[in-house]
Amino acid sequence: PTVTITSPATGKTGVNSETSVNPILKGTTADTGSKVAAVYYAFDTEPALPALADRLDSAKWGGWTLFSGVSNWNDSPAVSEGSHTLYVRCVDNAGNVSTQTSRAFDVDQNYPTVTISAKGTDNSAISGGSTKDTGLYFTYTAEDSYGLAANQPVITIEKDGAALAVNTAYTVDTTNKEIKFVNAPGATTPDGAYKVTVSAKDKFDKVTTKTLDMNLDAKGPVINVTSHNFGTDNWQRSTAFSVNGTASDGSGVRAVYFATTNAAIPTGDPLNWTGWTKASNTTNWTASLSGLTEGSGGVIKFAAVDTLGNVSVQTGILNIDTTVPTVKVYKADGTTEITGIVQT
Repeated sequence: PTVTITSPATGKTGVNSETSVNPILKGTTADTGSKVAAVYYAFDTEPALPALADRLDSAKWGGWTLFSGVSNWNDSPAVSEGSHTLYVRCVDNAGNVSTQTSRAFDVDQNYPTVTISAKGTDNSAISGGSTKDTGLYFTYTAEDSYGLAANQPVITIEKDGAALAVNTAYTVDTTNKEIKFVNAPGATTPDGAYKVTVSAKDKFDKVTTKTLDMNLDAKGPVINVTSHNFGTDNWQRSTAFSVNGTASDGSGVRAVYFATTNAAIPTGDPLNWTGWTKASNTTNWTASLSGLTEGSGGVIKFAAVDTLGNVSVQTGILNIDTTVPTVKVYKADGTTEITGIVQT
């Protein structure tokens, strides 16, 4: 007799492995003589065949399992994850046994599971994709029901699009599943756009890759005044005027404020902007000043706050002079003022 295996199909190994621990086993048999009496199977190691006189007695097929069906046989037994070989033999009514027929297949139920999380100085979770916590670090998991391949997972970090060197810029603690930055003594992790990638491959070459983008922004926005100069020797000609400027920040500018008093730089959460006035717009802002007092040595402040609450302030001197100069003419003696019409 002859045996043909149709399931598992050829090539069900590696990344194409069976995903069920109850794989379907099926196939066909043929015999042109006395017809097939029974079909048996075994896994991984082929058991010995019974003696010729015992081949029609299923109890003598030690280590073998009897299939349901004969010309078309099938079963779906439980197997473990891993690599297996299916052996199938059939016996006809004359006791003849088919030649060895086998099929290698793998069982791998799932792709690896991978997670990445961001944490801060107090080990609390950071969400939202942005933080101002310079104690930023990452945790990860990489697991597989059957097991990961050697030297897995592979972890990389990019900063502003450039790859960082492991053990130089960051370390990976495989015991505690932590990824931490390497900083010089007294230094903190620099601002930037970080991308952490964790890629895990299992023993059958199935790969799962996860990435986490995190923007670290611990500095206030860059703020500039573009329409006026507020230096010690700069004077403004009106008690009401508009000031234009720009602001930029890696996490985004939330708002721009201005003050013409020694208003305190806000702290806390939420920020207290008492004594400040909000400018219109953010990245290209306008501050409309009015009701100012003529004189010198005043103060003017412009503050920008980003979406994470980082604040930067630019302070200037507010000198205002709205009075038109007067001109006096004196006689040659230098003391007598000439009034009225002067002819030359």
